[in-house]
Amino acid sequence: YVNTLAGAVQCALFPNDKAAVARMGSSADAMARMAQKLDYDFNHQGYRFDQDAPFTNRPIFRQPDSIAGYAYNMLFAARKADRPQYLTESVQALTRYQAFAENPWYEIPNGSAGLLAACWLTAHEHALDVPKIAGWVFDHEQGPCRRAAGPARRSTA
Repeated sequence: YVNTLAGAVQCALFPNDKAAVARMGSSADAMARMAQKLDYDFNHQGYRFDQDAPFTNRPIFRQPDSIAGYAYNMLFAARKADRPQYLTESVQALTRYQAFAENPWYEIPNGSAGLLAACWLTAHEHALDVPKIAGWVFDHEQGPCRRAAGPARRSTA
């Protein structure tokens, strides 16, 4: 989320600041290295960049849907940070996201960011399942519209 928000601030306030664009690109480079090290399995609680390793301290609060947010950030970096190689990374991440057998939803920002990326990529001749991704964002049984009193989802995807 931090990278998504930072990218929005950079575009709104510093669109021509070469140092800001370079920082955005550097963040995208670090995220891409992390994703590749994880083999695109975002079902961890976090990542220790200083150790170049994921961590999971508890079997709950997993966020496999983070791959959708990652796809958005890669598309953003490709378009705004002069990292065209990340366009392919974005498509690959969304292809993996839509391949989940069931909705991997944990929080709305990842799914909605992934939906935005999928719409843009599809409009630019990349074949993605936008209806499936949109369906997950608005899924009333497993997604953000489920009853607040329902059990917390645990995912091992």
